[in-house]
Amino acid sequence: MHKGCGLAACAPIVGCFVIVALLGLSIFTAANIMFKAKPAAGVPTLNLPWIDSTTATIPADIQEKIDDNWAEYVAASVVTLVDPRIIAALHYREASNNPEITLWDGTMRIADDPRCDWPENSGIRNLTTCSIRAANHIKSMAQGVYEVDITLINTKDSLQKGFLSYNRGYMYKNNGCTPDQSPYVMNQYDNGTYKDMIWPDNECEPPGTRGRQDSRPGAYPVFLILSQAGGYSDPGGGGGGFSGGEEEPGGSGGSGGGAD
Repeated sequence: MHKGCGLAACAPIVGCFVIVALLGLSIFTAANIMFKAKPAAGVPTLNLPWIDSTTATIPADIQEKIDDNWAEYVAASVVTLVDPRIIAALHYREASNNPEITLWDGTMRIADDPRCDWPENSGIRNLTTCSIRAANHIKSMAQGVYEVDITLINTKDSLQKGFLSYNRGYMYKNNGCTPDQSPYVMNQYDNGTYKDMIWPDNECEPPGTRGRQDSRPGAYPVFLILSQAGGYSDPGGGGGGFSGGEEEPGGSGGSGGGAD
């Protein structure tokens, strides 16, 4: 029969538990501070001096989904160091932030997609694990294709290349196309060049998308919306809100993201 232990004998064990608890608290406190609502003066949540503006808007139902999913995006960012706004933007392009649909291609339920397992091949699948796997994938692809560290996002060019590598892998680079030609990255960034963009009608795109028009905001404008005053106002608190947006003309689902 277990008799317990005396104070002296248990002290080291209790001390270990206290240290572990404090360490966990410190990690999540740091994450909470890092991703708290940004100041009212329009300073981004993180120190990104290159943040610019966009004319893109997000529909109200998508705004609500991002609010609801934000804790999962932040949890994935704590594990991967990928900014949660990047994860949210990918999920928007792939699945209109539907919490039941994978971040990989927008056609499968998370429960049915082994690419959402984390750890890999564990059978553990939910929005957080799928976000972790997607974040790790964009880190790998951005580094492999463009030698960009997506966890630094120190220039707008590096972020745009990261989004592009997630969607099309090496296709654009190998065929001479750039991020500003991709609707997945730049669509609706402004009301001029990037309004309702056309997918490149060449080998930068697979045959199914070549020459087609896209109406949904690209991942980069979505990231900007989540970074600006009047955009995502309280991501850390779970009660965030957005500025008003128009109804989205395009349907849900991605354009085949995550292609290598």
